Formats: sequence, structure tokens, C-alpha cells
Amino acid sequence: MLLAQITLQEQHVPYTNLLSFTYPNYPFMATSWLSEIIFYGVVKAGGFSALLLFSTGITLAACLVQLKFVLSRYSFGPILAVSTLYLIFLGTRSDIRPEFFSMLFVSLFIFILRSYKKLMLLTSLILIVIEVLWVNMHIYFVIGPLLIALSLLDKFIVHKEVSIKEILVLVAVSGATLLNPNGLRGALYPLVVFQNYGFPIIENQSIYSLFQLSGEGVLLPIICILILVALLIIGKKNTKPIDWLLSISFSILFISNYRNILLFVFATFIPAVSQLNFTIKRYSRKITSIPHPPFIVFYLLSIFLVIVVIAMSISQLGIGFGMRDYGKKSVGFIIQNKIDGRLYNNFDIGGYLIYRLYPRFVFLDNRPEAYPASFFEKTYLPMQDNPAIFRQLNSKYKFNALIVSHRDGVALKNNLFRYFMQNSGFSLVYLDSYAFVMVQNSTANREIVKKFKITQDSIRFSDEQDPRELIYYLSFFGKIGWNDKAKEAFSQLKKVDPTLCSLKAFPFLRQAEIDFISENDFRKCRII
Repeated sequence: MLLAQITLQEQHVPYTNLLSFTYPNYPFMATSWLSEIIFYGVVKAGGFSALLLFSTGITLAACLVQLKFVLSRYSFGPILAVSTLYLIFLGTRSDIRPEFFSMLFVSLFIFILRSYKKLMLLTSLILIVIEVLWVNMHIYFVIGPLLIALSLLDKFIVHKEVSIKEILVLVAVSGATLLNPNGLRGALYPLVVFQNYGFPIIENQSIYSLFQLSGEGVLLPIICILILVALLIIGKKNTKPIDWLLSISFSILFISNYRNILLFVFATFIPAVSQLNFTIKRYSRKITSIPHPPFIVFYLLSIFLVIVVIAMSISQLGIGFGMRDYGKKSVGFIIQNKIDGRLYNNFDIGGYLIYRLYPRFVFLDNRPEAYPASFFEKTYLPMQDNPAIFRQLNSKYKFNALIVSHRDGVALKNNLFRYFMQNSGFSLVYLDSYAFVMVQNSTANREIVKKFKITQDSIRFSDEQDPRELIYYLSFFGKIGWNDKAKEAFSQLKKVDPTLCSLKAFPFLRQAEIDFISENDFRKCRII
């Protein structure tokens, strides 16, 4: 939202990376500038709680548009079953993001294209207006022309012809993508964005890659896609070409990039409900002893899934309203103790630092597209295993302090972290389960080091009752080589979570083969 504030102050959308001292003039494409202005306005008016309610409202509106289409056409049982399954997917993308607007726009496009056999002037203008908003609110705007193209292909398959007016609508909506601050470059940006994306963000990986990393974590999406395909095949006589086109296109998008899960949800909801409704009606005729038994099964199954999801959410996050501010205390420590000078920070915490510390610049933030890919490929990523690169950067930028989020679950060993703790010339002065702060051993920082320096002997876990927090500590101590502290954290974990069910949420620990965590510990938990 800081970019929104800058945009309003400067009266134009930023074209370069304005927030980092490493690449301050690097070209940057602000594809979500209008969304950020809206979010900024909501926060100014009612705080972050208002933003949470607003985002929930956008998601609800997107769902209601789809429900309006299916409720008058299909039975309630299939609608409830598919809705329950797809809501689980929505829960995996619950962070407040501009893509919420894409959810709404996808739903509106599909509703209009499937509700009207012919696109009249008014509906065509509505699609164009939505696309103009979409191209300035989120990078998924390319989906608008794609949905129209699939709709026209459906009509061509069915009727063997497409009217000139409908082709002109496709041209007009495609032309509307040019109405953004970067013109043609902005319209084509989604096609080239990954050419300069040097950081391997988990959500941008394919389903296959994620399956190799976490296995069980992506089984549900895989099963869902297989069920959708099976329903289409079983009810092929009931299907329309658009059902196949939407299902295949957006399944491919989802499989190739996990981030596209929301596109899959909203593009395939209607085909899934339609085919499940047809399949149930087809086979329920063979069972006459119980009235509509398949529907009863789906009602009970949906209620069970909702209860399970709610119970899992409460067990992990507790009950309450609001957002978790993971970096609040660590950044607050820097502000309160007036730790100035240049900061080194890692990828995960960069965006939050910008929010809290601007106009103070950061080393990098979590916008890979705002930095050259070579920076990540040749500097940042190799640096995690080669501290010599950090020493070169430190000579260049003269870091006074380090603030690092250590919740990176990719590995349990990090040579850079170990270097920081052992012989980097920096002292650890703040640590929590999300981040740590270190300051340079200099005369200016002498009092801070004297007052706050943290050693292995000064850390205790007897008061920590949150299993997840303990696991994050355990992981951190493993990365920096404080093995005794890692064992101590695990001992406390077994006290607060005797079943060790919390381990199931951290598959990377299993892959790390930690010597004091046995295979039995991972199997100890029983769901039922």
C-alpha cells in the first residue's frame, strides 16, 4: 500500500523500484496500482480490520455471482458438495491480495458469457469496463480476453459460426488491456513477467514440483482435478464444449503454477456442479429405498468437511478477528532502540520493512520482478551457502544491522545464518519465532549489545506453550548450529504437544533427518 501512497503523492504510477538501495532505478511494472489505492483508502478509513472485512466482502461477492448462476439450474446437494471442496482451496489463499478482484472479475465474465446466448451492446460494454478496471488492478487481466475466446470457440463448435459482432467484442476487450499506465508493454507484461523472475517462490511452482517437495500437501488439488475429469467423462453426453474448454484450460494453468488455484476454482465451479448434478441424478434412479440417498450423503459429507476445516483452523490459529503481525516486534525493536544505518534484510521480511520503515530503503523486498533476475541467481541465492558474497556486500554497503526472517523451511542448514552467529562481526540482540536482529559490533552499538546481547545460555523455553512457535525455534537453531538449543526446543514441544501432531505441518523437518527426531515421532500423531 506504500506504492499507493507514493502514487497519490506524486500523481503518477511509479515506473522504477523506489524502495531499495540496491537497485533504485530498476524498471518496475505496477500492475496492481489501482487495487493498492483502494486498499490504502480502506485502511485509512477504517484500519486493517476494515481491509479484512472489505477483502472478505469481495470474495463473498465473487462466490455469490457463481451461486446465482447455479442455484436456479441445479440441485442443492451438488452445489453444497462442490462449494465445500472449493472453499478449502480458497482458504489456502486467504492473505489479502489484489487477486481478490480477479476472483470477482472472473466470476462476472463467466456469469455474463454463460447467461446470455448473444452479447448485446450493454453486456459488451460491461465486459469492456470490467476489463479496463481489471488491467489496472491485477495481472490476471489476460484471463478476460481468454474467457471470451473460449466462449466464442464453444459457439463455433456448437453452431459452426461466430458473428462479427462477437468477434468485435473480443477485439474491444483485448484492446481495453492497453488502457494502463504502461500501454502495450503493460498489456503484454503477463506474457513475459517470468522472464525476469529470479527467485523461486513456492506458489509459482508447478503441482509436480510441489508434490516432490511436500507430497501430501498437494494431494487434494490433484484428486480434485481427477474427479472433475472423471465427472466430465461420465457425463460426456450432458457436457457442453465450454465445460471442457474451461476445465482443461484452467486445470492446465493450475497444474503449471499453483498460484492459479483461484482461477481454477472460479472457472471450473459451474462445470463441476453441472456434471456432479447430472451424475447423481443419473445413478440415484437405481436406488429407490431411500429418497435421494446420494444427496443425503453429500449433505453429511459437506457438513463433516466444514467441521474438519474449522477445527483445523482453530487448532492452528485460534479464535479471533484480525491479522497476525509476525514482524511487528522485531521491527519495533529496531525503531524503539533507534538502530539506524543501512540494514541487511532477507526476502521474506522486505515488504514489511518497507511498510514500517519507509522512507528508509531496504536491501531487497518480496517483489522479484522489481530486481534483475541475475541479482537473485548470482548474488542473493548463492550467498545463502557462500558467506564470502555477504562479506563483499557488507564492504560495499556497510550494514549497521541485520534483520532476517528465519522461517524459511527449505533446509535445516544455512551457512549464511551460521556465519552471522559465529564470526561475522555482528551480535544477536533480538530473537523471536519469526525473525532475528543483529547489530554490528561497533562503538555506536556498544550500549545496545551490552543491554540486549543474546547467547545460547540466555535462551529459555519453559514459558513457550505454542507448538508451532517451538518448531520454528527448533528449525532456526538447527540452521545456525545450536544443536543443544534445538534439542531443548524439541523437549519442550513434547511437553506441550505429546502427540506431536504439530510436526505434520512441517514436512521439511522429516526431509532434514534430524538426529533427535525419529520416524516414530512423525507417526505418533493419530487423527482418529
